[in-house]
Amino acid sequence: PVEHMLELMVGICLLNTLCIAVQFLVARETPLQRDADAPRESLCAPVLNVVKAVRGSPRLLYHLAAVQCFVWIGNTAWNI
Repeated sequence: PVEHMLELMVGICLLNTLCIAVQFLVARETPLQRDADAPRESLCAPVLNVVKAVRGSPRLLYHLAAVQCFVWIGNTAWNI
């Protein structure tokens, strides 16, 4: 099964490059502008927004985060 590994890898890289090129050709991003009368936020506001979002998340998200952490630990600990 490893005889054609290089061809498969190059094919996947070309497919990814093609998909990214199509995305760059099609997608247009509009920059966000802050309202002139919007209140100023502190430097800690982004962190506080993340904390509020995490607190209001469903239990399934916590389960998913724990599984991802254990997978990361397993991949880094046993692939030495």
